[in-house]
Amino acid sequence: SIESPAAWEDYFSQLARARWITERLLAPFEAVLQDYLPEAGSSFRFIAEEPVWHPQYNLDGYVDGSGIHLLGVVDAVSYTGTQAYQRWEYTSRLSATVIDSALTIARKFLDAVGFGQGFFYMVLLYDTSSDKI
Repeated sequence: SIESPAAWEDYFSQLARARWITERLLAPFEAVLQDYLPEAGSSFRFIAEEPVWHPQYNLDGYVDGSGIHLLGVVDAVSYTGTQAYQRWEYTSRLSATVIDSALTIARKFLDAVGFGQGFFYMVLLYDTSSDKI
């Protein structure tokens, strides 16, 4: 709890530092986003319609002249009841059908931004109750 002027000062200092770090981490993605998908808005804003507590998965692959290729999917395992990472697990527990859907999402995004050559890494959340990524 924040109960003193010094605690408020510390809180706002930490908030400003977090914003400074986030802006520098997102700056390259922001440049690509504004060049290729300006209608998407800014990458400095994160939008969720509701709190997201679904398991996280990482989709790794590459794109070359023949298309998109999957290298693998890794599960991000969190400490029970939190979203704090505990470890990564390979091979993924996702079904082949869900992985194919994730690859389709990656293909659409990478095509939309004109990414035609190189490695990619995407973080995805999968809701088992709705079967949606």
